[in-house]
Amino acid sequence: MKLTTKGRFAVTAMLDLALNEKGMPIKLAEISQRQSISLSYLEQLFGKLRKQGLVKSVRGPGGGYCIAKKHDNISIKNIISSVDEQIDATQCGGKENCNEGHQCITHDLWTNLNSKILDYLESTTLDNLIKTQTTLETRVINSEYVGYLGVTPAIPNEKLGAISAFKDTTLLEAHMTLAAVDGIITLFSPGNIKTLLGTYAFKTIPDEIRPLSPIGLAQAGSQIAEDSYINLFSLLAFVNIFLAVFNALPLIPLDGGRVVLALVEGATGKKIPDSKLYPIAVLVVGIFIFLGVTAFYLDITQPIQL
Repeated sequence: MKLTTKGRFAVTAMLDLALNEKGMPIKLAEISQRQSISLSYLEQLFGKLRKQGLVKSVRGPGGGYCIAKKHDNISIKNIISSVDEQIDATQCGGKENCNEGHQCITHDLWTNLNSKILDYLESTTLDNLIKTQTTLETRVINSEYVGYLGVTPAIPNEKLGAISAFKDTTLLEAHMTLAAVDGIITLFSPGNIKTLLGTYAFKTIPDEIRPLSPIGLAQAGSQIAEDSYINLFSLLAFVNIFLAVFNALPLIPLDGGRVVLALVEGATGKKIPDSKLYPIAVLVVGIFIFLGVTAFYLDITQPIQL
């Protein structure tokens, strides 16, 4: 049995397209350069993929190809069969005539192998392949793949040019900001606070919902740096974004709270008495102290393991 370059290149090109399109058409010349596949050969393959409805072409300046379906609706078997690739381990091609016109004694073995291979290719989707193309550890939370700390987005392993790097960096910062907002909401949720209280009953706290002290960040950074310093820099970038978003919360005594207070006082022309702000400030500071003490306690008693 042999899978020819036609099937291999079709899968490779589709994966490259899925990883790089990000809502914009991708030129075949770019895929050709990244994957070292002949442009004319790609044009033949994508002509067949388009006829089968797996990709769609966009004409004009800035045109190219886009994936036409959801990634989890495209199996590897779909891609291979779309370019007329045949996967067959039998010598007779299923005709049962390889032994002087009769079925050979190993025919059932190779037929069963065919079935196993096709089942595997049918069950493996383009989405499955995308999720393996990461440089950072990922974990599944609520059926979604997320980054190493359970809140940061998983970062694809890609070769980027200057323009692509700027675009993707901006998008990544936006994703990290949204992830930071989601992490803060999770951190301050009543359910999460209740779970964290279990710390003092000697319960194990999941890594993805626990706060981190400087000790925990050092532990996480050390483990991440063993794989790649790029991952470590990504962690530091996320921490900075997280702190910036955190400080922007409209709560007294954070900067965001002071800005909101100044806007309200400026719009109404009335100064809000400090006595009315004390309860909010005491509650916020109390939660901060609880989270800080809990973070230190967890980092000492339950060192984070990524």
